[in-house]
Amino acid sequence: MRRAYVLYGTEAYLPTLEQCALSITAVSDVPVLIYLMGDVAFFTSNYYIDKNATIIPWKIDLHENDLYEGDDNGNFYIKRDKKDIYNILTERIAIIEDALLNHADTVVYVDSDSIATENIDRIFHMYNGETYVLATEGIYDWMFYKGRGACETREDMTGTTEYNACQLFNVDQSVRGVYRTTNLFIAGQPALPFITEWKTMSKHPKILENREFYAPYHEETLLNVLLWKYNYVDGLPYLYMNGSVEETNGLYNEYKFLGWTYHLKEWHKIAKFKEDVLVMHGEKRVDKMKEMREIVNQHNKFKILYLAPHLSTGGMPSVLLKRIQALEGFDVETIVVEYSNHSDEYVVQKNEIKKLATKVYTLGENKMELMDIIKRHNVHLVHIEEMVEDSVNNFPIELVNELYDNNRIWKIVETCHNVYFKPDIEKKYHPDAYVFCTKYHLETFEKMPSRKFVLEYPIENKIPSKAEKLYEKIMLGMNPQKKHVLNVGLWTPGKNQAEGVGIARQLPDIEFHFVGNQAVNFKHYWEPLMQDVPDNVHVWGERSDVDKFMTACDIFMFNSIWECNPLVVRQAASHGLPILARDLHQYCGMFDGWITPLIEDEDEVLNQLLSIKAPEKKPSSSALFDFKVAQMFIYNTVLTDEMMLQKINIDVNFIGQPFLEITGRSNKNYLVRFYDENDICIYENTIRTNNWIKLTRRWFTAWRIKVWENNSLIYEYNLDYTNQRVYISLESSSLGDTIAWMPYALEFKKKHNCHVIVSTFKNFLFQDVYPELEFVEPGTVVNNIKGMYSVGWFYESAKEPVLPNTIPLQKAATNILGLDYEEIRPRIAYTPRDVFDGKIVTIATNSTAGCKFWTREAWQELIHYLHEKNYTVINVSKEDNPFENCEPLEDKSLQSAMDTISYGEFFIGLSSGLSWLAWAMNKPVVMIANFTEEGHEFSCIRPVKKNVCSGCWNSPKYKFDKSWDWCPVYAGTDRQYECQSSITSGDVIELITQKLKA
Repeated sequence: MRRAYVLYGTEAYLPTLEQCALSITAVSDVPVLIYLMGDVAFFTSNYYIDKNATIIPWKIDLHENDLYEGDDNGNFYIKRDKKDIYNILTERIAIIEDALLNHADTVVYVDSDSIATENIDRIFHMYNGETYVLATEGIYDWMFYKGRGACETREDMTGTTEYNACQLFNVDQSVRGVYRTTNLFIAGQPALPFITEWKTMSKHPKILENREFYAPYHEETLLNVLLWKYNYVDGLPYLYMNGSVEETNGLYNEYKFLGWTYHLKEWHKIAKFKEDVLVMHGEKRVDKMKEMREIVNQHNKFKILYLAPHLSTGGMPSVLLKRIQALEGFDVETIVVEYSNHSDEYVVQKNEIKKLATKVYTLGENKMELMDIIKRHNVHLVHIEEMVEDSVNNFPIELVNELYDNNRIWKIVETCHNVYFKPDIEKKYHPDAYVFCTKYHLETFEKMPSRKFVLEYPIENKIPSKAEKLYEKIMLGMNPQKKHVLNVGLWTPGKNQAEGVGIARQLPDIEFHFVGNQAVNFKHYWEPLMQDVPDNVHVWGERSDVDKFMTACDIFMFNSIWECNPLVVRQAASHGLPILARDLHQYCGMFDGWITPLIEDEDEVLNQLLSIKAPEKKPSSSALFDFKVAQMFIYNTVLTDEMMLQKINIDVNFIGQPFLEITGRSNKNYLVRFYDENDICIYENTIRTNNWIKLTRRWFTAWRIKVWENNSLIYEYNLDYTNQRVYISLESSSLGDTIAWMPYALEFKKKHNCHVIVSTFKNFLFQDVYPELEFVEPGTVVNNIKGMYSVGWFYESAKEPVLPNTIPLQKAATNILGLDYEEIRPRIAYTPRDVFDGKIVTIATNSTAGCKFWTREAWQELIHYLHEKNYTVINVSKEDNPFENCEPLEDKSLQSAMDTISYGEFFIGLSSGLSWLAWAMNKPVVMIANFTEEGHEFSCIRPVKKNVCSGCWNSPKYKFDKSWDWCPVYAGTDRQYECQSSITSGDVIELITQKLKA
């Protein structure tokens, strides 16, 4: 368990223990652990205290009988000089240690002669993971025992009751501040080493030999000495009061709490604030403890805090007002906190809320004040009237973290009042329950883990009599002989009053009344409308008497186009008004039978308004009662349910770059490491929640990601694209690059068993012949993907692991996509043409850089040779054709080039896109490209000359700078482009003759 109260005692204390435990379980849901020292069999099998109390047997050797002495009133006290009393009291140290080791993360020790007040859970707010015991401030700063305890100056502390223990343990007690008492303290698991040392001190042989000399107040003396040893001067404030029935009555009815402590009488100290009194201490008589419990229970109200973004006019404050009204008759204390004050003018609902709520606060710049209010009032439930992640409200992250802290003692309920919030994307913190105002949110919040309730604003029966309607018409100055149409709402584009004014203009015999404020921030909307208002339109502004208008008017017209759950429609239904309104999708049928759905046709709307009838449904006289009962049922259910603990969420994707984000509620640090497929840690960092990591590497790596929390591995992810969506973008618009890289999108799909979406600048070449892939246009936003890779010719190590010019062009794609390289001919969408009469050879003589060109003379010689062999030579380059015996394309389109290539027996070209196209179309290709190394393009017929400067394109020493005359070795000399010019027409003809038998 996370938290627990700890009590302990012997058989003699059993009745007292029972009353203490019952007092705690009456005001707190935190479990109580009762360590019983005595007849184990009796306690475990026959004794029952409360379902929230667990009895834990505890063995201790006791030998003395006369341990207690009574007073004249029947109370009894321990005899401090007894050995067994020392053993019993110091045993609480071992008990607290056991509770932390075996039962709870944080524990509060309470003396069994205590009665808890309704504020006891506040102690958990005061613990922040300290590594020592936080004990309450005592009544006095100096303790006296048998003449010891006097100390006039800090220079001479030899007379203090703690002096001898300080000497024994070599502790300088001059650092001491307030004295700490052990009747009430809190400790967490981080304090276990401290507690172990405390226990060891209590077993020191010299102390056991002379207990009164070294530890007159037993474990309490030793605790103070240990705190001073480490200079731990901060602890709990004064949190209890000594007393019995009289003092408990005084707590609630008589005592003045002044903001500072003061002594009322000997051993009776008044706390700073009433809320600081967590227990009444010192009463052991069972009958008196029962009376004290009864007094506390009479004041133990259910405390609910409503957190509203604002209390200005609107639907949300109206809902909140109704919630508070529905609490009347229940023993509930209502605290309302307004997060931001939007206006001091539009305060109709705020003023009503102030009349009903126990306390209303408006936060200023310090939003963390909310936490002080929650803790000060010891709130049981916080109902937030909007989503804390909504950017409109701008809740500070530190506030939300503390509000939803897993160690909180309050439950949280949320209500969404809008239709734009996207929980699947935006929701980070999960309440204990949602109380939706519309069924629509059951759909949008479907995936959220919290419990869900729907509590719609009640449609009460407020139908007026004819006399009441006439009376209100007259009182508001309305003409009883005319029909009156009412519109209520803030003047905004969403409320769409412009449409209503337009309808009124066409129906001059009907009076239209617009009630609602015209806020400055919407002045751009309503001000132009007000400059030309028809005579039959009456603008009333904000009113606190909307019910009177509902009573007086004959029709309710609601023109809104953007709503969640419009309360004014419900209020109009309560008054039995015919209602003309749009039946929006998000209403989910909630107004079926109540409204006449507005038709999106100007003439039809006029006819609807003139012929509208009363609603089919009638309001229920029990609607408010049903709302009250349902609301209290929801609150009670939430209070008794298990708390929704906030979990961290780790989201990983590989969209462009490896990305990890940790969201949720935690103050812990998380070590994150990214490993590659060779188990080498590529990156590590320590982050907290609501932070992210994005690596620079963009090429595929079989990532393994690990996350540690406090040296414990809590998350491990191995990249797995099975059944995932992956987007592959071919970044180059070049024809050759696109054809070269295209087949590897399909190979990626095969390897990872995933759905691949691919974008190219030449989709028309592929989408009909790659049905396994989904094609989109470049720049398209693709949703719901797990990974994305950009394939291109990149000289950046983060985008491509190898210099792209030093490898085959197709290998650039396999490197980026993490595939084994093998040459793959792509599919191309084309229809082979019928063979022409005669023989055809296609050539492409142009390219994109001077280093790729072959000489004009060589081309012409080759063309003449082919012509002599009865070949028709067609130049499919889109540029002008300067050659004899060579036909150009009349249609310069790529489709025309493809058709022509398909006719040819073979293709002769340069290192260019048309050569890649011909190869993809399964045509034999002769490539003249001595500036690249063999194998850089694809398998083809190519003349090679190594006795001249060649292959510069693939040298790691050079990078193509995209200039036309690029020649990295011999630019500007007579050897420029010798790689290409050294290839003769005879070299090509010889290859054609040998390889193609042409």
